[in-house]
Amino acid sequence: MNIQLEHFNTSSSKCIIELLKKLEVIYKAKHEVVINWHYEKDDEDILEAGEDYNYLIVIPFNMIEIVE
Repeated sequence: MNIQLEHFNTSSSKCIIELLKKLEVIYKAKHEVVINWHYEKDDEDILEAGEDYNYLIVIPFNMIEIVE
């Protein structure tokens, strides 16, 4: 799954974590799930959010810097 956010807030963060929890259940059921977390080079908030989700959820995460 590719995730690329321009900005987010507490409400959208809750939705993202709920989605990731559902994907984690699918992953633990032996299905292939990979998160590609895209972030812009200068957007530390989005990068850190992806790193936090990666820490909380047992799904392979790829942190992908957007090069423009």
